[in-house]
Amino acid sequence: MWDSGWISKFRCRVPDNLNLLIMKIFFLSLLIAAAAYLVAAVGGYFLINKLSSNTHDKSMEATMTAAFVLGPIAAIIAFIAAYFYLRSH
Repeated sequence: MWDSGWISKFRCRVPDNLNLLIMKIFFLSLLIAAAAYLVAAVGGYFLINKLSSNTHDKSMEATMTAAFVLGPIAAIIAFIAAYFYLRSH
């Protein structure tokens, strides 16, 4: 109505595929985080089995530590690193 064209020069154009790109980066980062979880959990299991001095229940200690400590830490770090790396490129 009262827009005589002066407001249109202040609008910025957002690319149509920006949302798709952000979603693609997010899900690729999530996939990388899942892979990092698996690598850290399996690697942590074998390392704890080798290095732990626990003689009573070593396999349970290795399983729980790998699944609930090492895996999630690696997944969070990998997700953040992959997200920022993919956003920058």
